[in-house]
Amino acid sequence: MKKTICVLFVILYIGCNYAYSWNDDTTHPHITEEAIKYSSFDTYLKRILFLRTGVMTTFGGKDLLKWVLDGAREEDTPLCRAGNHFHNPDFFAAKDWQDSGLSDTWWPYMTGWCAFGPFPNDKITSNLTWATGFADRSGRLDLIALEDNKWDWFDARKYFYTYLTGMDSHLQGSLIAPDEASRNTNFALALQALGQAMHLLQDTAVPAHVRDDFSQGHLMIVPGREWPHKWVGNDFEKYVQWHNDRWWFFGTAPVGSGFNQMQLTDLWDTDQLTFGYAPSGL
Repeated sequence: MKKTICVLFVILYIGCNYAYSWNDDTTHPHITEEAIKYSSFDTYLKRILFLRTGVMTTFGGKDLLKWVLDGAREEDTPLCRAGNHFHNPDFFAAKDWQDSGLSDTWWPYMTGWCAFGPFPNDKITSNLTWATGFADRSGRLDLIALEDNKWDWFDARKYFYTYLTGMDSHLQGSLIAPDEASRNTNFALALQALGQAMHLLQDTAVPAHVRDDFSQGHLMIVPGREWPHKWVGNDFEKYVQWHNDRWWFFGTAPVGSGFNQMQLTDLWDTDQLTFGYAPSGL
């Protein structure tokens, strides 16, 4: 019996190379590229940073656009990072954002294998806190999440500050990037971190990621184009992955009036949802 269980666990581990929301190789980069295309990012690079070729400027052997797209891919690596990609906006489920993360953990995956890595089950935080470092709407920080995730919004800003100044971002900062090459390296890292934060925001458009639904939402065997290497997911994610060229990826989305005075975390959660009730206009 024990031998059978061990063999089953090994098979599951080999099959579960990824516990993805949107497909990390295809759809996450696609959404990210479309977002950049319809933003002022390229214009900012050209007019403010004086990079003539904008997103096609090459740093570290890759153009700037690719640094962001690679970040969108990398957020799902290694496997157990996915435990921090969930956020339940239900006010009664968790008043503090860092406590609104995944609780529906499947023991062989999260408690079994992940317990021995850098992202154990007992350190899971919410998608919002993992991406931004904020613990609640007041601006309180989750220092543990900030320490554990070196590719969040805060780190993107730190890398960008070093690119601009050559200094670290502390109040009494020291020179850590004394030449153009080292500053450019920091800009590339800033863009990778930006891509990883964008990946996390995109995950909130997946139902399983906002209803604490790991076991039902990410462990459905759906044979498809990538069988048998990436067989975990759900029907909604598979549909989007297989229709990656549909109209919903093109054009701009309307911006509601409630976002005129927005703060960063409003992109994830405006802290208005209560159990059984959604405010009008949301």
